[in-house]
Amino acid sequence: MATRRSPVWMYGLVMMLVVGGVALGYLMPERGESEKAADLDRAKTATAEVSSAASLVEKTADEASATETVVSEDADDSAVSFDLTRLDFRDQIQAPQIATDGADRVWLAWDSRTGDEEHTLFLSTSVDGGRGFDSPRAIRTASVYRWEVMVRGQPGKRESRLWPQIAWQAGRLLVSWVEPLPDNLATLRLYVSESEDGGATFGEPRVLSSTDAVRPTFVAFHSHADGRIAASWLYNRHRAQQPFAAIVSGQTADESLVFAGQDEKGICPCCNTAVLLADDGSTLVAFRNHKDGFRDMWLAVKPADDSTFLAPVPIAGDRWKFDGCPHDGPSMAIHDGMLHVVWMDAHEGPQRVYHARARLGDWSFDVQPLDAEAAGTQGHPTLAIDVAGVLHVAWDESLDPASAESPAAGHRHGPPQGSGRAIVYAMSRDGGQSFAAGRKLAVRPGAFQTRPAVMPLADGSLGFAWNELSDAGKRIVWHRDDAPAAALAVRE
Repeated sequence: MATRRSPVWMYGLVMMLVVGGVALGYLMPERGESEKAADLDRAKTATAEVSSAASLVEKTADEASATETVVSEDADDSAVSFDLTRLDFRDQIQAPQIATDGADRVWLAWDSRTGDEEHTLFLSTSVDGGRGFDSPRAIRTASVYRWEVMVRGQPGKRESRLWPQIAWQAGRLLVSWVEPLPDNLATLRLYVSESEDGGATFGEPRVLSSTDAVRPTFVAFHSHADGRIAASWLYNRHRAQQPFAAIVSGQTADESLVFAGQDEKGICPCCNTAVLLADDGSTLVAFRNHKDGFRDMWLAVKPADDSTFLAPVPIAGDRWKFDGCPHDGPSMAIHDGMLHVVWMDAHEGPQRVYHARARLGDWSFDVQPLDAEAAGTQGHPTLAIDVAGVLHVAWDESLDPASAESPAAGHRHGPPQGSGRAIVYAMSRDGGQSFAAGRKLAVRPGAFQTRPAVMPLADGSLGFAWNELSDAGKRIVWHRDDAPAAALAVRE
């Protein structure tokens, strides 16, 4: 199918209208209560309607054009892209997910809005180490649930998402997602399903969240080689947006409140969490706290023999005082007894990506910026560690120079601002003591590349996936990068 492109002038007009509306709301002060802050997952209904009506991908008379997914090879032969629909334009929160079996198979998964009333979970498979992918398959379709909220004193709407996650575990592919109950759309459940044939078929879904978790959001997922799986999410069950976690071992699922928040008023309401299962049986959850006006990263640990999470500790506490929620959470990984965490904050003015490391059980974190001299603003970092212990970090960065001031208060919603964003990559070969300078992967002027995922591949190369919004529409981009393998070969 040939994808129709909107005229460039229309794209510019749409971006000015939507970004202008978003910026106006972004500069307004945040509402005082955590529950109300959690309701700011959408900008005003009028802004969302402008975004939809002036989508970058024109809707043809044939409704199928809005739901068909197209695979295309880019001019860069290391990249493959998957076209999304006009309805995906509005969502700037979800991200593509990557899994690999450690050999030749690689999987990509993402959520696409395939109709006014449905989301679809797509899966695409590579059998040659990420050099090519098959046509994506719809493995789950779910109805959309909408509910009314008050946004800055005005009525607004929120709606459900799938929040897909994938992982490879001891010969099986795991996929998790959030879906409304068919007979009660107001109740959403977090599910996991497994495939023993590489994603060709999946078993009966299993519920990870309890009956009390009506609307889990900002979901994270992790699997351990010993068979354990874990998920973490945010939900305002206690009238405040708080982190929860479910740990599954064998046939037993154990759900816990991770942290109630300062004065039990919750944490930063719209930043994703991160969850890890350690070799000693403990479970780690990282999140952006909201303490005395500071929006910094904290860590909560549930020991293997404990039924509850211990009191959280700061990863980098009391640094960034910010009256808002940046929609930008942590990523973490463990190697050789060390925990590594990456995140964004703007305590020194511009938005910067930071790395922290601490020995497991010690929690005395050494913190440093990854690329402090970069010209643009940075965000949405993600971290992976290969079998050799090399740290790989990817983030998105603006093509415009960063302001010297911290971003304005308020919630961040809608399309990204500026002339474009690019995905940047940096590695560390010394366990996170130092990082090479960031390297932009596939710059496309005028395109907004956001929310990357990174995965080490079996041959030493790296796989990246991200969202890309441009005058051609919105798409998922896969990029295979051989430079890390070449660099390691020279070193050896």
